[in-house]
Amino acid sequence: MANLLTKLKQFLFRPEKGLTTNQVESTQSQSPKIFQNELKNFEYFSAQSIGRVRTQNEDSLFTSSVHLAGNERDLHIGLFIIADGMGGHHHGEIASSLAVAAIAGEVLEKLVIPLSLNNFSENHVISIHELLGHAISQAQNTVTNTVPGAGTTLTIGVILNQDITIAHIGDSRCYLQSVNGQIKCLTSDHSFVNRLVDLGQITKAEAENHPQKNILYKAVGQKGTVEADIETFALSSGDVLLFCSDGLWGQFSHDTLQTIIQGQGSLAEIGEALVTNANESGGPDNISLILVRVP
Repeated sequence: MANLLTKLKQFLFRPEKGLTTNQVESTQSQSPKIFQNELKNFEYFSAQSIGRVRTQNEDSLFTSSVHLAGNERDLHIGLFIIADGMGGHHHGEIASSLAVAAIAGEVLEKLVIPLSLNNFSENHVISIHELLGHAISQAQNTVTNTVPGAGTTLTIGVILNQDITIAHIGDSRCYLQSVNGQIKCLTSDHSFVNRLVDLGQITKAEAENHPQKNILYKAVGQKGTVEADIETFALSSGDVLLFCSDGLWGQFSHDTLQTIIQGQGSLAEIGEALVTNANESGGPDNISLILVRVP
């Protein structure tokens, strides 16, 4: 068991699997770092760009897809994580990579390995909620103990066959584009201006240009206990999921984002178009995205 866990961790944490730790690009080049894979169960694509203003990358991401078959089982598992180290905070890039590693390690050990050994609760929706809550507590402890004062957003997607469970803290986002072409955001920003929108004090249009739109009231690394929003959604064949940091979504209106996703073919074409457009809009922040298409 221990040897199997060690080998799987070594495999999943290879750089080409999408875990990025302080990947830095020259300010003269905004070409995205791209990680791509296509398996029987999921097609997914991920990319990063430092943008046109920042001098280092404070985002981290992780992608993994596992297919467990045999003994009358055919189970597909996907794990997708985006973390955005909080700009202007000390060691934001370390906070994001530590949070991603903590989450991926917990899900691997507590979900993937037990499932492979037929030793996981049948009531997986409730169990995954509990698992992700515990994993986020582990990430919180790791960040606060290793780099006190640092902070990061965290958006996690765990897919089991046709369901996705999302755990979310901060203002990175997960969007769902359904086969009918409509796009909706499955997460709610833990930001000061979004709270004002919820209270009816400002409109969504006013929030887009609000001077305090980047201030978060919840993030991994803040003092005290941090509780994530955790929810499970049903997926349909052909759905496209977009996980992204605010360096991407902050450069697009809702309608523009939908148009770009609809107007491209492959996930690679969609991802490259999104990164290019975000940089051409000024690229004020690091850009990270993960696209997943449900078979």
